[in-house]
Amino acid sequence: MEEKEAGHRVVVGRVEQASMFGLRRRYFLILLAFIVLLVTGFNPGVGSAHSGAVSDSHTGENLIAKMEIYEQLLPRVQAQGTLRVIIRLEMPFLPEALHSSAYAILAQRYRIQQVQSTVLDSLSAYSVATAQVYVHVPYLALEIDGTALWDLILNPLVATIQEDVPVPPTLLESIPLIGAAQAWALGATGQGQVIAVLDTGVDASHPFLAGKVAAEACFSTTYAGLGSTTLCPNGQQEQIGQGAAVHCTAGGCEHGTHIAGIAAGKGGNRFGVALDAEIIAVQVFSHFGPEQCRVYGYSGDCVLSYTSDQISALEWVYEQRLDFAVAAVNMSLGGNRYTSGCDSDPRKPIIDTLREHGIATVVSSGNGGYVDALAEPACISSTISVGSTTDGDALSSFSNHSRYLDLLAPGSSIISSVPGGRYQTWTGTSMSAPHVAGAWALFKSAYPDASVDEILAALTSTGIPIRDTRPGGSITKPRIRLGLALLELQNQQQPTATPTITTTPSPTATSSPTPTSTHTPTPTMTHTPTATATSTATATPILTATPTATSTAEPRPAGETLWYLAEGYTGDGVETFILVQNPNPEPATVFLTYQLQDGGELVRQHVVGPLSRYTIAAHDESEVGQDAAFSTLITSDLPVIVERALYFANGGHNSMAVTQPSTIWYLAEGYTGEDFSTYILIQNPNQMAATVRLRYLLQGGGIVEREHPIEAHSRHTVVAAHPDEVGPDQAFSIIVESDLPVIVERSMYFPSGGHNTFGVTHPQTTWVLAEGSSQPGYATYILILNPQQHEVALELTYWTQDGGTVTREHTVPALSRTTIAAGLDTEAGADQVFAARIQADAPVVVERAMYFLTGGSCAVGASRLARSWSLAEGYTGEGFETDIAVQNPHDQSAILTITYMIQDGTPIQREHFVPAHSRYTIHVHDPAELGLDVAFSTYLTSDLPVMVDRSMFFLLGGHLSGALPGED
Repeated sequence: MEEKEAGHRVVVGRVEQASMFGLRRRYFLILLAFIVLLVTGFNPGVGSAHSGAVSDSHTGENLIAKMEIYEQLLPRVQAQGTLRVIIRLEMPFLPEALHSSAYAILAQRYRIQQVQSTVLDSLSAYSVATAQVYVHVPYLALEIDGTALWDLILNPLVATIQEDVPVPPTLLESIPLIGAAQAWALGATGQGQVIAVLDTGVDASHPFLAGKVAAEACFSTTYAGLGSTTLCPNGQQEQIGQGAAVHCTAGGCEHGTHIAGIAAGKGGNRFGVALDAEIIAVQVFSHFGPEQCRVYGYSGDCVLSYTSDQISALEWVYEQRLDFAVAAVNMSLGGNRYTSGCDSDPRKPIIDTLREHGIATVVSSGNGGYVDALAEPACISSTISVGSTTDGDALSSFSNHSRYLDLLAPGSSIISSVPGGRYQTWTGTSMSAPHVAGAWALFKSAYPDASVDEILAALTSTGIPIRDTRPGGSITKPRIRLGLALLELQNQQQPTATPTITTTPSPTATSSPTPTSTHTPTPTMTHTPTATATSTATATPILTATPTATSTAEPRPAGETLWYLAEGYTGDGVETFILVQNPNPEPATVFLTYQLQDGGELVRQHVVGPLSRYTIAAHDESEVGQDAAFSTLITSDLPVIVERALYFANGGHNSMAVTQPSTIWYLAEGYTGEDFSTYILIQNPNQMAATVRLRYLLQGGGIVEREHPIEAHSRHTVVAAHPDEVGPDQAFSIIVESDLPVIVERSMYFPSGGHNTFGVTHPQTTWVLAEGSSQPGYATYILILNPQQHEVALELTYWTQDGGTVTREHTVPALSRTTIAAGLDTEAGADQVFAARIQADAPVVVERAMYFLTGGSCAVGASRLARSWSLAEGYTGEGFETDIAVQNPHDQSAILTITYMIQDGTPIQREHFVPAHSRYTIHVHDPAELGLDVAFSTYLTSDLPVMVDRSMFFLLGGHLSGALPGED
């Protein structure tokens, strides 16, 4: 031993004092070795008959590359005295799944063992400790001194060498956001599947993971050169069996328990992604002191993971496939920066081997915030690399991103288990990876024979595209949606688990402060209408040809695959209907997740026929049932349009769903006087509780501020008239701000009916209103919210049904709400049917409220014209009348083509001309249009951009809703 140390000192001393002459001499020696190898034709004598050999390590290029490695590693050896390295052996290699027979697999393992033995024998004269000898891949992990390093450089059996560098861990909206509940509803729960978590160990006694840990192992290193000590409970560097992967107690040791909970936790009302899957827990981290930890930004002790231990763990997991159905390996760890792939990484061969056996290795992309690079091992092409998104579907600021990243999943503010029975909220790409590993277990439970490529393709093709909008970023990647991906996979394979409609465990729902039917006209309305009307009086539509009940077109209007509805109630005789329009030529599978007021979720599945409208009665026992207050999340495998209609004893209202949560919402209308009740409905789809602040901007000036906590996955109701809110007898607008993205609606009720509308997320300078009437019995009010710190001037233009135009000017004080009564002589005037346009010198928010003897309606204006519009709701039976209002602001007539998509029927087309500068009404209930007793959705196209609204009137009231615009 003394001679080895002395020899080591001599070699190191010569290199430290090397002159340029000495450096040249060293290169000369390499060149000489290269010539000797060429002349002798050296052959290692093992495995040369096997096809597919790796590149020959005796080439000049390879020797030069190895010399460059030597120059990089030598200072490390000099500084530490020894160095941990991983060497790739020069021999042919294929992942075992690619071999044609068991004999070929055994022969390859034998050749690996032979080459390993030959290399180790050649190092017997040096100070060498064997760290890891691998069975399934051609690698060795060693602790070497400087002379042994030089020998390895010259050894033709060594293809390449790299330092065994320890790396740290890469530090639930998330579960419903990714559509896990929809996958559960299809019968894919992870049952029978196992996820291997290579991390800091797992607290198997945690209630969230009780009974989940199926097997345990530990691969952890004690190495004086870097000051690491093993974390295996037995004090050795390897341990297999129960208790081997118990969570460690050093800083960072909670990480593995948090990861396991996200992937497969289940307890109480909390669920991981694969709620019925099990965990193989593998400890791959070692304990380090402060000196080494400072390199990674830690102030004290920490845990880091050697690549050699990770390879040992991956080999062991590979062997466990014979006893467990291993769906995926999760590796939430790594470091460094790679702008392109790193397929020379020694972990790749065993990751390839796992992949060929259908096991995905899911790796976090890293937290460097790079817009063009990933950490290792996510940079290995055969891993499934995962970056992080926020609850609002934006790329997380810390997430590494690259053109060769595979997928995105939530990673910001994720709640999961930590040791000791606790839960904590953590952020990082570490949290994103187990969402995807859990997804793999879900899919493999339904389709055990699905390959890694097939599952990745399903997740990629159905994911929501998320663009990197950070400085320097531009790359778009898909954020996973599991329900849709599972349906995509179903198109390729026959499931082994029969899909069933199920409900997720949830507490019993109780009613919220519900709209009691107390309704009156708007704040500025001081008289009671005296005339009777059941629909807006307008001119008869002009048809260009005799209507026919045939359709040759298959319109493809703009739709979405994700929709939110904040309001829903089925108590006190209230009925809630969700209307779905499928504009596609093939059936759409739609999932509804009902988020209950007091917590819990119910998941339901429906199939909507092609080119049709479909009605879901939420109050049915097969849906959410009676006496429930809820919000709804709707996902679909194809783009659809969604509305919600709510009917009660003396009226009803309707609203289009929205497609995106937001941290800010604007509501122009609100009133708590003259028997009006105003409710603000807030849906929190996040995994965490949200804090919401409401600012009431009063009509006469002044601001009232209130704050509300909103529980995770729930709906919350704010009663505006409550003394702790804005109080009674107030006219106001509302700005709603939240620390997490939420959905906001407002419902108003009065003696003769009620109305509802969603908030607006972006004020605009131009707003368009297609519907308005000041005829006898009707009163129309235009509500303006000015969120600016200064006064805003606006121009209001009325286009009347008879072709007239009236322009008015107004100013709206800063941070206030203004009401414009359109029937005044100073506005559009009395006895008019009109559309309107508002143009402001700064962004504002505009709504229009209409009141009549039997009810009222309110809707947000449209901020743009469009050539196509969609409406999910429409009905002409049981005393219902449906009118479609079209505004054409152009100097020429517009040609409209309307496709009515009938519930359980064939689409019907009609054509109309809309005169220039006019508002035009289509009475759908007229026999010449569609007639009576028809439930339908509408798709309207125009040769010019127009604006479209729809009004529905019935015996007890009416409601109005804006349409969904498509392409301009």
